Amino acid sequence: MKNQPHGFLTKCSITTICLIFFFGLTTIAFAQNKIPAKSQSDSLKRKASLSRIMMVLPADKISNGRISFLDENFQDWLKRTGELPPDFDKMPSIPFLPDPLILDEGGKNIPVSSAAQWEEKRRWMKEQLEYYVTGTYPQSPMDFKVKVLSEKKEGSTTLRMVELSFGPQEQAKLTIELMIPQGNGPFPVFMAQWNHRGWAQIAVRRGYMACVYAASDAKDDTEKYAEIWSGKYDFTRLMRRAFGTFRAVDYLHTLPIVDKERIALTGHSRNGKLALMAAAFDERIKAVIPSSGGSGAEVPWRYATQQYDVEDIALLSAAQPSWLHPRLRFFIGRENKLPVDQNHFMALIAPRGLMLSTAINEGAGNPWGIEQAYGSAQKVYKFLNAEDNLAIRFRDGEHGTHAGDIEDYIDFFDYVFKRSDHKPENKLLYS
Repeated sequence: MKNQPHGFLTKCSITTICLIFFFGLTTIAFAQNKIPAKSQSDSLKRKASLSRIMMVLPADKISNGRISFLDENFQDWLKRTGELPPDFDKMPSIPFLPDPLILDEGGKNIPVSSAAQWEEKRRWMKEQLEYYVTGTYPQSPMDFKVKVLSEKKEGSTTLRMVELSFGPQEQAKLTIELMIPQGNGPFPVFMAQWNHRGWAQIAVRRGYMACVYAASDAKDDTEKYAEIWSGKYDFTRLMRRAFGTFRAVDYLHTLPIVDKERIALTGHSRNGKLALMAAAFDERIKAVIPSSGGSGAEVPWRYATQQYDVEDIALLSAAQPSWLHPRLRFFIGRENKLPVDQNHFMALIAPRGLMLSTAINEGAGNPWGIEQAYGSAQKVYKFLNAEDNLAIRFRDGEHGTHAGDIEDYIDFFDYVFKRSDHKPENKLLYS
């Protein structure tokens, strides 16, 4: 994800200059937008906006995945769906992060002050995030079958491999490895993707039951979901992996040895992105740490533009066409028009445990932007009287992690789950 060819980056680096020329800067605020009606799809102005976007958008790197099961690239998706950018003149301009505690931002600007208003805002955030970022996905509950593939002892730990079958004609599969510590439970659970088995082993030594599931590049059972639900749901690759997380939680909730109020999730890099998505949409996940997820995780899109020298929408969506919904590309150079941003995923996680974790010298990170997202999330956690459940952690070095980092992650889970009184330090770099 980080190491693109020089020519690819050079092509992307001109995005800001070109878009300023084509689009100009818009700062007039209008009423908070809703999902655009398809009846407006013949708008000449919107067609002109699309033409300008296409002039600066790099070609999709198809070797990293199709944009959807039905479409190889962005042009195919546009042709099949007939979709156009929204009418930006009818959308509010929000240069800083949109406020999760405001209804109708840019319009009436109504502060959220009641539980009913908060639920209304939560529904709106979910709808907007699905529409512009993750795509739609099948809803729970969902019946499934469990097949035990193997079970053995490794020292005092029981290793159980299972396969879930669910969905239409039980075509969808998900492989899960459980690492069960000695004892009767119920155990807190440490969830991670297939390539984080080493992280899971550390958690088992700390008294957690580990759940490692096949939703990562190392082993990805969720890729088939695009075909199984094609034409009905348009969830992206990352959201499909998040959906796989939901199904793993379904299974965990059938096990008496699981402490269902202490299920934690983490993931690193692209897995950090899916971890944030999964926790935002599944309240059964009680704590989450998106580790170095970069743009599309802890770095908001408004702070992932070219002047911050990170992976912006143009670069990331073209380099990894399958990760994010194609509609997000409409906001290249118009990030201030996005109705939602990454801080809305964080707001949906509140009041549950959330730690934003990144490295100081992260190649695809932006500590300043992360701190802005953290500040936005703080307001929500304070509103919900859960300030202690939010944390931020900057580690030394670059993108990779070491065992000490994972120990710190488990320390945070222990604190949120009241297994420890070791409170995170939450040291900021800029304030």
